[in-house]
Amino acid sequence: MAADCDVGADLEVGPAQLVLTCLQPCGTVSGDRLARFGRHGQDWVRAVAVLPDGRIVTGGDDGRVLLWDPADPHHPPAELGRHEGWVFAVAALPGGRVASGGQDGRALLCDPASGCIEFARLGSWIIALAAMSPRPSETCLVAAHKGHAFRFCR
Repeated sequence: MAADCDVGADLEVGPAQLVLTCLQPCGTVSGDRLARFGRHGQDWVRAVAVLPDGRIVTGGDDGRVLLWDPADPHHPPAELGRHEGWVFAVAALPGGRVASGGQDGRALLCDPASGCIEFARLGSWIIALAAMSPRPSETCLVAAHKGHAFRFCR
């Protein structure tokens, strides 16, 4: 369940808790607030990104890529996709799409409205990921894998 607390207050954050600093549009709230959003199974959250519309995407040790809505913190998150093993990286793209990389070596590209596709497979751990759309019809992912960076475009 979500819980708000004052900035600077002591927070007990265990491996299954996600604590986020939520930034609201100017004039919506006064001062900075922290909000705690539910659980990622019983496992650690390893990656977080903020979509252009303010929704939050997380990846965790349970292999799930979850989409949270800070406007409704009591609502359970939507599961966008799933990796075999830990999710190490998530990235936001224009238009609300999400990319994720995990221990299974797969890079997923997810659209909250239509689901996920496997964008690339490197064979083992993707530990960092960035996403961009250099042209409206093109999506590129840059992934860190075994000491190298790889760029994939479609």
